[in-house]
Amino acid sequence: MPIIRFLLGTGVWIFWYLAFWFVVLVSVVMILIMFRGELKQSGEKPATPSPASFMVVMIATGLGFLTLVDGLLFARVVAMPGWLKIVAPIVVAIGVCVSLFPVNILLATHQSHPMFWLNLALSLELIGVNLTMLHFARTHASGAMSPNDVIPLSVSIVLPIVISTVVGIKVPEDPSPKQQTTSQ
Repeated sequence: MPIIRFLLGTGVWIFWYLAFWFVVLVSVVMILIMFRGELKQSGEKPATPSPASFMVVMIATGLGFLTLVDGLLFARVVAMPGWLKIVAPIVVAIGVCVSLFPVNILLATHQSHPMFWLNLALSLELIGVNLTMLHFARTHASGAMSPNDVIPLSVSIVLPIVISTVVGIKVPEDPSPKQQTTSQ
């Protein structure tokens, strides 16, 4: 039964958990399913992205929204100044959005399996972090956790931000394979 409580909450929390899973379904699962059919094989030139293909940024937007709400709920149980309980979740949510946008757009432009799996892995990791924040928010009293107790959770939030930022910087903009010219 504890896994069900971790995934669906208890009491009045169930309403937020249902909203949480709805946002995950609409902004992550459905988008990834849609893009799964658009993936090209290695070496195959990607199709020109349509304007609708940029709705892939819904992944970052949805996860950023969930991180904001769950971060605000979680900040309630951490012993820190009141202003930081508001500012920290906002900064983290913006960081999630801004860092995931390039990775999401690379999925739309490159249409490659590695970009798909990277988006899936980062999404699953952030969903797990959000569920963990909800678990702590639900099971701890206000101000019960010290800032040192939050370090492992903070690292697990920063990790996907760093990974997606590095990938966004390192992957070339031109997804087409290099044309080799031979001189005769």
